[in-house]
Amino acid sequence: MLLAILSKLADGKFHSGEQLAQELNVSRARIWQAMGDLRILGLEIAAVTGRGYKIFEKLELLDLNRIMAALPESIQVKLPTPLIYLETTSTNSVLLEGLRKREVKSGTVCLAEFQSQGRGRLGRQWASPLGNIYCSMAWQFQHSAAGLMGLSLVMGLAVVAALKKSGARDMGLKWPNDIYHHGKKLGGILVEIAGDALGPCDVVIGVGINVLLPRNVIIDQAYTDLSQVLPQKISRNLLLSNLIASLYEYLTLFNQKGLSYFLPQWDEYDILHHQAVHIIEEHRTLSGVVVGVDAQGQLRVNVAGVEHVLTSARASVRLV
Repeated sequence: MLLAILSKLADGKFHSGEQLAQELNVSRARIWQAMGDLRILGLEIAAVTGRGYKIFEKLELLDLNRIMAALPESIQVKLPTPLIYLETTSTNSVLLEGLRKREVKSGTVCLAEFQSQGRGRLGRQWASPLGNIYCSMAWQFQHSAAGLMGLSLVMGLAVVAALKKSGARDMGLKWPNDIYHHGKKLGGILVEIAGDALGPCDVVIGVGINVLLPRNVIIDQAYTDLSQVLPQKISRNLLLSNLIASLYEYLTLFNQKGLSYFLPQWDEYDILHHQAVHIIEEHRTLSGVVVGVDAQGQLRVNVAGVEHVLTSARASVRLV
């Protein structure tokens, strides 16, 4: 029901409640209730007496056929059919559960219009209103989890490559997993390991990108979205095709060449390099200057003349 109504409203025009009720063979009360449900999912809906309901911005819904058609044929033939949901807890959770049940293959992609329990690194909530990018990919590595240090850095480079192909410029990466544009957060990455950490090792890479955030969204840091970054509106389906292709290509290269192959590229986008930062750990907060990342993807920070090496699992870093 919600998807049917959403499909009607996606054109950005007014639709009367009576007309929607007739077309969908439900009561006016059910239409009114559905509008409330869509608002809970983060959609901004105007209700005007005598005219009906409309959304503030036209919305391009996820379209599996369009996404697949825009993928390079060499990748199309290798990927399992992507999973697409109107609403789910999180795309990462879907794939992790699928891997646990052995129902998901390496290369499987999961997409959602809305996440009710989207999450970021260190258990933080990830705001997931309708109209943005929520994409996860499952991947199997033959080696152990120890060989995956720095994977989130490489996935950041993959996201930047997809955004550049889609027309974005001036991208930056914040260790270990955030995408920035001119000092504001545009997206993030969550890498989670499933199965045997000793190998073969299953991994789920989740990517969230802000495309068009509603005005009432609550985020506890400076943020931006692609409506402000790009000179013109982007097709979400084309962006997803670029993103899926880029994740596939970078994961394949990482499997073959390891992190060292990507470190020169990381240096080009690293917004923390030579910057003063606060390092927030579970039991202490330190201040220092970032020196760079090491061969394992750990952050090197000079604290009062002593170099500290930080893993992404236990540290949060903030620019001073």
